[in-house]
Amino acid sequence: VLAKAEDRFRVGEPAAILPELLEALRLMRALPRGRYRDSKLPDLERLIADVMGVYVEATASDSLATPGQSIAVEFEAVVRKGLPQATRLQAVRLTGGSDTVEILVVDSLKLNEGLTGNATLRMGRRTSNPYWLEGEATEGMYAAPGYDLRGLGEDPPVATASFSFLVDGQVVEVTTPVLYKKTYPDRGEIYRPLAVVPAVGIGFAEPVYLWAEASAREVSVEVSHLAGDAQSGEVTLVLPKGWTATPATQSVSLATGSAVQTLRFQVTPVATAGEFSLSAKLTTAGGQTFDQQVKLVRYPHIPLQVMVSGADAKAVRLDLKRAGKRVGYVMGAGDAVPEALRAVGYQVDMLEKADIRAAKLAGFDAVVLGVRAYNTLDWLPNVNDELLAYVKAGGTMVVQYNTDRGVDMDKLAPFPLSLSRDRVTVEQAPMDFVDAKATVLTTPNKLGAADFEGWVQERGLYFPDKWDAAYKPVFEVRDPGEEPSKGSLLVADYGKGHYVYTGLSFFRELPAGVPGAYRLFVNLLEL
Repeated sequence: VLAKAEDRFRVGEPAAILPELLEALRLMRALPRGRYRDSKLPDLERLIADVMGVYVEATASDSLATPGQSIAVEFEAVVRKGLPQATRLQAVRLTGGSDTVEILVVDSLKLNEGLTGNATLRMGRRTSNPYWLEGEATEGMYAAPGYDLRGLGEDPPVATASFSFLVDGQVVEVTTPVLYKKTYPDRGEIYRPLAVVPAVGIGFAEPVYLWAEASAREVSVEVSHLAGDAQSGEVTLVLPKGWTATPATQSVSLATGSAVQTLRFQVTPVATAGEFSLSAKLTTAGGQTFDQQVKLVRYPHIPLQVMVSGADAKAVRLDLKRAGKRVGYVMGAGDAVPEALRAVGYQVDMLEKADIRAAKLAGFDAVVLGVRAYNTLDWLPNVNDELLAYVKAGGTMVVQYNTDRGVDMDKLAPFPLSLSRDRVTVEQAPMDFVDAKATVLTTPNKLGAADFEGWVQERGLYFPDKWDAAYKPVFEVRDPGEEPSKGSLLVADYGKGHYVYTGLSFFRELPAGVPGAYRLFVNLLEL
């Protein structure tokens, strides 16, 4: 039957194959229930609706709702082709969570005349969140809560509208998600998914906070009203044992639609170094607790993405010694290393072309080139002699990774140096010390195997594979089954100063708050 329908299909008159499709629907429904039959039945019903030019829509009064909140839903159905004398809309069924509202219509549909209605639907208790983020992920693997969801590219909609048509004696059901629609003067009608979120979102302004000393630093908490009724209460921090916050609590009042409020606490750690966790929560006068952070990812070319997670931040109490105070930084492709260095007490000045003069650079304890600086700054090679003059006069220069495309390090480094595509992607790969007594491994922070635990994503990339004897390799490292590389970190004395080239991924490790990466990077700055 379907083969006949395919043979008779004409783009200009798709409804001509409606009799064949209705017969196929009758035959398919007569089959025993099974996975294949049950998965294909909605596809056939959708195809029937398509050849009839059926348009259905269900829109909510707002884009965000709270768990259990009742929202207004408007629906519309239009039939443009087909069998108008034998087509009837029987019912519209709205489903949200465990709530179902069925509206009996029993109305014939005239071609190109819309039938509209409205109802109130109660949302489910589950907040919108990608299902693979619900459980705790393991390394390289997300946890899916149930087999039914695995493989889906996104969560099922939080609410649906099912339109039940009677077409020539057969029921054809078409289901569509309940969406939010808004009309903009310059963009027209824009649809986005309806989402269920906590009434209040609370989270830290930064994912990682560092303490290089046992003194107080500012920790900011952001609180926002997202949906539902206005809220007020007390915000408190949940701290590791022995840590303190001033003030202990702060009051907040959140009106509907109000802007994000930022609350600032002074948090003092204990003296013991380690990695800890901070949490924040809002407790209302009625005893309700909000302790989830909600991220709304908005881009014009994709639907709204909602991510709900715990209101947590990583806290790192570093065991870190440093003497230097001022670092110059040349930003390359873009990284967050300057912010990381400021967090442990360095004054970091961002340098532009006009700043690269040996006499001016003399005021810095070290100068750092950001990742791929030579790849992205066409002016940098022109002032490279000034950078090397700074090193020769006693400065320390740290060059982070570059690719070999368009970059000739033989001409840019003080001694010959050849880049490669060598990398180590296993972040737990052992870092063997070439010379355990090397200054970079002992001063001012004595490094050991523990300093290379907890690294994220990789060890490093684009290591040099050939270099002059003036460079001293610091580590030997390899991925499993690969040849070892000694090019991850090279240090050379040049004049009175030190030149460092490294492919280690400090641009990933420092923002992630990896203690050992800080201790190693500070050792480089302090050469």
